[in-house]
Amino acid sequence: MEPQKLVFDEVYFDQRTIPLFETDYGLFHRLISQSNRYIEPREAIADSEVAIGFTKYILSCLKQECRESVEQLMNNSHPGWNKQTQRPGVLFSDVIIEGMPVFGEMDDIEPEADAMLGLA
Repeated sequence: MEPQKLVFDEVYFDQRTIPLFETDYGLFHRLISQSNRYIEPREAIADSEVAIGFTKYILSCLKQECRESVEQLMNNSHPGWNKQTQRPGVLFSDVIIEGMPVFGEMDDIEPEADAMLGLA
């Protein structure tokens, strides 16, 4: 797997917690639509097995406090890199709640929502 191929957009944060993108079509759609891009299942499984073994070895070499920080970052689905501080961090929580206001009848909105989620 090549992490650089999985980059999907630059994200900015307002008040440290609200993700802001240059274009907005929903965080859920943005994350899900990119999750399998450029990934071949067989190659990913083989790469994963090698990486897991190597990762276990590296983690065993770290001091406890450093190992805990690295494991916390590794256990997040969407880690990120802060260019300004030159430090890794967690971009988004693994729990995402997203909604949109609905004005009028749901039947009027549903095709538009399906299109945004790539279901149409």
